Formats: sequence, structure tokens, C-alpha cells
Amino acid sequence: MKHVFFSFLLLMFSGSAVASTTVSVKLMTVDVAQKIAQAALEHCEGEGYQVTAVVVSRDARPQAMLRYALASPVTLKIAKKKAFTAANMRMPSSEVPKSIAKAHRKMARMRGGLSIEVGGQFYGGVGVSGATGEIDEECAQAGIDAVAEDLEFEE
Repeated sequence: MKHVFFSFLLLMFSGSAVASTTVSVKLMTVDVAQKIAQAALEHCEGEGYQVTAVVVSRDARPQAMLRYALASPVTLKIAKKKAFTAANMRMPSSEVPKSIAKAHRKMARMRGGLSIEVGGQFYGGVGVSGATGEIDEECAQAGIDAVAEDLEFEE
């Protein structure tokens, strides 16, 4: 009986080894990325701040960028860095270890960058710049919240 059980386990694991030769990932559409940026911008505007929001894909490439008309031009560069950092490190940009952020010129170790992870899936990052770090992060979260339900129930 023991021998049959171990043979069964061997067959079970050998079949799963073949099945794991590919990887499937979910990617957000450009519409989702734009919705995140728009919701982040609107949230900040409602708080009285003119900001820039950048959304990057899971490989940290820009997918959507929106800049409020009166936002400082430098906010675009900072928001990109925050989004890049959050996507690469899969954590809030403010939590990245100082040594790592210092070693990579495209990273920013400041509040306002969040990774986009919904329903156990990783989609990318969002960075907001133009208000205080706390408000930037709040606006980035508002952007994610605007699409979370749609992403969570995506088949």
C-alpha cells in the first residue's frame, strides 16, 4: 500500500512539473492605467493640490501620465521616479531601503509611490507628486481604489 501511495505522489508531481513550464500574468489595460491616474489627480484636486500622476506597468514602463495644468513641471520627473520605485520594489516608495534608492538614479525614496497589487495580482506602480508626501500617497491610493474592484473580479 505504501508503494502505491508513493507511486501516486510521483505521478502527481511529475505531471505538475510539465505544467509549470510557462507563466501567466495579468496586465492592466491602458484604460485602467488612465483611470488610476485620473482618480489620483481628481482626489488631489479635491484637496486643493495640483499634481502629476504617473502609472507604470509591472515592468516599470510608463503607461499613463496626467499633469494638472498648474502643476510644476518637475512633478512629472518625481512622479515617474516614485512609480518606477514602487513597481520595481513592490512596496511603497517611502519604504525602499536608503542604500538601494541611492544606488539607482531612477529611484525615489519618498512618499507618494505605491505598487498596484489587487486580488493577489501585481500590476505595476503609481506615483503622485505635487503635494506633501502624505497627500501624494493618499492620492495614489485613491487612484488604486478607483479600479480595485474591477481588477479584483477580472477573469
